[in-house]
Amino acid sequence: ALVHLERLLRVWLPPSAAWRVHHLVGLTWRELGNVVRARTHHTAALSIMENLRAGLAMHGRRADHALTQRAVYEAAVDAWVGRSSPPPPHHHRQEAFAAAQGLKASGGMAWLRDRASAPQSPGDSRSIRQERALLERLAVEGGSDVERLAMVARLPEIWHQENRASATSPAIPSTSAVGGMLEEGTVLTEFLMGEQRSYLWVITRTGDRIVYLPGLNEISPVLERYQETLLMPAMNGAQRATHFQAGRELARMLFGPALEDVVSARRLIVAADGPLHGLPFSTLIVADGHRDAAPDYLVRHVPITQVPSAAAWWALARRPRSGEPRALEFVGLGDPELVDGLAPLKVDVEFGEEGVTFVASDAGARRLPRLPQARRELSAISSLIGRSQARVLVGLEASETRLRTD
Repeated sequence: ALVHLERLLRVWLPPSAAWRVHHLVGLTWRELGNVVRARTHHTAALSIMENLRAGLAMHGRRADHALTQRAVYEAAVDAWVGRSSPPPPHHHRQEAFAAAQGLKASGGMAWLRDRASAPQSPGDSRSIRQERALLERLAVEGGSDVERLAMVARLPEIWHQENRASATSPAIPSTSAVGGMLEEGTVLTEFLMGEQRSYLWVITRTGDRIVYLPGLNEISPVLERYQETLLMPAMNGAQRATHFQAGRELARMLFGPALEDVVSARRLIVAADGPLHGLPFSTLIVADGHRDAAPDYLVRHVPITQVPSAAAWWALARRPRSGEPRALEFVGLGDPELVDGLAPLKVDVEFGEEGVTFVASDAGARRLPRLPQARRELSAISSLIGRSQARVLVGLEASETRLRTD
């Protein structure tokens, strides 16, 4: 049966069917132990899917396309790096990294990539755009149904050509390219979370490595238990013990042997994935014991920046600097002052199979204390950055309305 499927791929298939066949054949070869042939088919499936994404971008479907085909990207990563011994070579790690970035790519990523690219000469891209515009008009206004169908069939190819002609830089950078943009002492961590196994790329200016992590089937219970403690307005002794134990366990699970590198970094950049997007990494507890009667949170060791993906960070870092005055580099809100001195709502959190539900009510409102230390911290940050490049909103100015209108 597998041989017949591979023969089927020698004839032309619609792209929407071809990637599915390649994915199925790749999974089968993987189960049979032939990783090399599995990689060939997974790579082909990803290539077809990326071409489809180029066409779908015009209709705002790019992100949906990536989400619905997540299993293909995860299978490709697993085929390239898997749980192998010895560790996979660099080019295998790079193929897996590219697949992970493809999974996270969206229309926004393409927007950033285009603006990070050098200006294009008109050339072929102009004629492609003109042909695309003509075909789109004729597909709507054409004569017979047969003629319109022919125009519609031609459009995906044109969309793909237009996408390739407009790209002056690779959509997905290599780990070396990302590392080359990092400052000395900065560590970028890229997560890819799978149900059975997960992966972590650790990238620095001098190199990269991959760390194997447990799957979400192991991580999710610890993550949910820890997030529950974070949402508690106050903790008793047992709850504090749960908070410490879950936060410490989660840090070990998410960083594994790379935890020491993360803690000692000068700056940490985190590209989360899946349910980790809702985790404040700064609160992870990275050591046993306490500091100043409080858990040893990660934020005490290293400043943290969270980004959508390594590719998104790379595209932003490559943007050309213009001679125009820079916009504000820092806007901070803190030490809010409520008009009536009372918290207007009490928020209850309910955990269920569908996710987390926040329920607000007027009952049980309690007085909130002021936060003078937050005001001092914001003032200090503003002084370090330069007051002309920073804006601090405190007291009555620390409101959503003021932030949106300024």
